[in-house]
Amino acid sequence: MLYKPIGKFINSEGEVEDGVNSEQFAQEMLWLQDKVKLIEVHINSIGGSIIEGFSIISSIQNSKVEVHTFNDFFCASISALILASGHKRFAKDFSSMMIHNANSNDADMSEKDKECMTLFNNAIITILNKRSILDKDLVKELMDQETYLDSFQSQDYGFIDEIIPTESTFEIQANFKDQLVPEQLMNIMNKIKMSKTVINAAEEKLGKESAVSLTNEAAPEKEPDT
Repeated sequence: MLYKPIGKFINSEGEVEDGVNSEQFAQEMLWLQDKVKLIEVHINSIGGSIIEGFSIISSIQNSKVEVHTFNDFFCASISALILASGHKRFAKDFSSMMIHNANSNDADMSEKDKECMTLFNNAIITILNKRSILDKDLVKELMDQETYLDSFQSQDYGFIDEIIPTESTFEIQANFKDQLVPEQLMNIMNKIKMSKTVINAAEEKLGKESAVSLTNEAAPEKEPDT
């Protein structure tokens, strides 16, 4: 489960925090090699260290066991590359990914540092080119534009192989709707429309903040869930 930034990161309080550790990931991959027939890597990460990320990518590529990667919601930056590196790649239908150029927080980079960034970007282009239907020029263009892709666009470009559809959790939703008589459905729709009409009218007359306060006060207490 890669559910944190890759490598160390700065949290909201300005403190350094440990994210996904590539060495630990590699050790776990090695430990699993003769114990399982399939490894699933689930990702929901904003990205992070490119060096740590490429270690994870190499661990996946070096695996003798088939590795499936999953976009569980958002794969950005180096996490998008990890997603694309799986032997088979999946994404939830509500998920998205983002690719961009490697960057540095140092505004005054030396020429050597710039050369290093160029090498990193070439490495990213190599991975995304090999793991998609896009040529290197198109990959570079997407990176330059800092491109966000939903799951369907990701599949169209070849970054993932299969989309996992979101199914209704409760079959009762469909069954209950079918059992409603037209009069009941109409009453429900009228209540929804009336609520919107009352709120809109209050906003126009009292201003949005006052309207929100008024409708909150007028709303009945929520009944217990059944």
